[in-house]
Amino acid sequence: MKNKVILIFSFISIVLFIFFIKEILFKDRDTEFYQKGWEAYSKKECEMSIFYLNHVNKEKYPDILLPLGACYVDTENFNDAITIIEEALKKKIVKSQDYGNILGLLGYSYLKTLDLEKARYYLNLAVRNGDLKSKNDLKFLDSLEQVQKNAPDINQ
Repeated sequence: MKNKVILIFSFISIVLFIFFIKEILFKDRDTEFYQKGWEAYSKKECEMSIFYLNHVNKEKYPDILLPLGACYVDTENFNDAITIIEEALKKKIVKSQDYGNILGLLGYSYLKTLDLEKARYYLNLAVRNGDLKSKNDLKFLDSLEQVQKNAPDINQ
């Protein structure tokens, strides 16, 4: 009986040892970078967040698209922001309470790249979905269009 208890205890110890070694030495890189990317994002460290989240499998962790897109906006990398945010919208991973804000980020990114037609489209959608910050961006867009309309034609 004593030998059986020792044998069972030894077996359990070996299994636990293997589990801990696997966790420590062979941790999944996606999981590690996913966690570090979210941690950097929560600390508003967008450069680090972008680095880590860009090394994560987006199919395995599609929820990284939104913080990645927001960080691209914060670092003024608007073309990448547009690409990532549109991908998030296509994959329908945006929660309904975040939908207006995400549309606002997309509209703002189009505004900053001077694609005014798409900027107006997404900013209007954002306002209709409750993103009040986009109202200011729409006012700026109106002013920008007015200036362009009234500017003398340089080619004449």
